Amino acid sequence: MELKSEISQIATRTGRARLLTMALVLALSAIAACSTPRTAPSPSSSAPVSDSSRASLEEIRQTIEALRPVGVALAAPQPGDWRERFTEPPQTFDEYLASEPSVARNDRRKLYVQPLGEFSPARRKIVDLTAEFLGDYFGLEVVTLQPRSLDTVPFDSQREGVTGRQILAGYIVDRMLAPEVPADGAVLVGLTDVDLYPEPSWNFVFGVANLKARAGVWSMARLGFPDDGPGSFRQSLLRTLKIATHETGHAFSLPHCVLYRCSMNGSNSLDETDKCPLDLCPECTGKLAWATGVNARARLERIEAFCKRNGLRSEAALASTSLAEMAKPAMTRTAPG
Repeated sequence: MELKSEISQIATRTGRARLLTMALVLALSAIAACSTPRTAPSPSSSAPVSDSSRASLEEIRQTIEALRPVGVALAAPQPGDWRERFTEPPQTFDEYLASEPSVARNDRRKLYVQPLGEFSPARRKIVDLTAEFLGDYFGLEVVTLQPRSLDTVPFDSQREGVTGRQILAGYIVDRMLAPEVPADGAVLVGLTDVDLYPEPSWNFVFGVANLKARAGVWSMARLGFPDDGPGSFRQSLLRTLKIATHETGHAFSLPHCVLYRCSMNGSNSLDETDKCPLDLCPECTGKLAWATGVNARARLERIEAFCKRNGLRSEAALASTSLAEMAKPAMTRTAPG
């Protein structure tokens, strides 16, 4: 069976309409394949991890309602935005449960990060911080592997682009990463400083994920210039965090969110990515709590602390607001306007 890949953060090129149609087909195919791993799962592969700290369905629903006032409904899309190009159905928490989502099983509780190629000191720091944040965000143990060289990529899987060397993303995912996903890994994420392209007719791509194989790769090549100073570093870091968490969210069967402003919103450009929040909306928070067993309050506390340490003030403030809303008695909460 042909493996489909989820292609995110699409670059424009001649024949944009054809490109976007192709991207939609690939994205929808990947989402549909999330619950069908390449290797045959055990009968309980879609069942949640069972441990005493895991929230019950009722507790998760209470969390969703507690966070509902923080949720911000999406405004009408602007020309060129993802939702202006594509129509995707909304999905509630209960619909997510009914979809038999891919979840972190008892025997797959680690999230592996694979640095690929060489990095400047600032970009290597972003790799390390991204690995740290993925653990905070998903509530899984993160293991950062030793850097792996890209010198073995064959000639026919790379080219020279306008920004320099480009590597065929599918080669990295399917040939380098997918065969190496550890047995205890929920997902293996590759991060690189080298520009990527998904096929010869495309200019570039920020990231590609083969969700059946639980593997993906994302490039920082076009996410800014972190070596240029603190402000540039924070911008590149935030963009990398958004892309890494969004794509990893797909590995747990979270589709694009069209209910609220959310880190799972579809994005058709870097500008649109910049407008997306770092964290999940109320409904998607519930989905993630079910998929990984993460405690929603502890997760928000970790996100708040991480963002404060790294100068991401707006993101820290959003986490603080969410925590304050969760602390209110249920009868004092008001519905969002």
